[in-house]
Amino acid sequence: SIFECFGGILPASNRGVAKEGIEIFQIETRNPHLHEERGGMHLRRMILPVLSVIYYSTLCNSEIKQQISEKLIEQGALQPEGEIPRPHLIPPPKTINAQIFVNFMKEHLPIYSVLER
Repeated sequence: SIFECFGGILPASNRGVAKEGIEIFQIETRNPHLHEERGGMHLRRMILPVLSVIYYSTLCNSEIKQQISEKLIEQGALQPEGEIPRPHLIPPPKTINAQIFVNFMKEHLPIYSVLER
């Protein structure tokens, strides 16, 4: 992650970038939206993948890992002998084969639509 690579806690993976600095822009939606109430079960299903990202971070020490495990068990999101699953990592867009994507979209384009005026 950007924080792991350039946060200053671990050695920088790219000294040139670290020396020059990086700017991070967080874009907020201009469309406020509401989520339906899905209850506690929905939150328990969400907490496991969220905390697994922190758990497997190189910045996470054994004490924090223990606290995460305890909290997940306490919340009913993990069995006492359960293993915290590794997070699913999505490869960067530059690694995709664009032609495969184009071919897929050509085949499935009729099921997608755009509202017209």
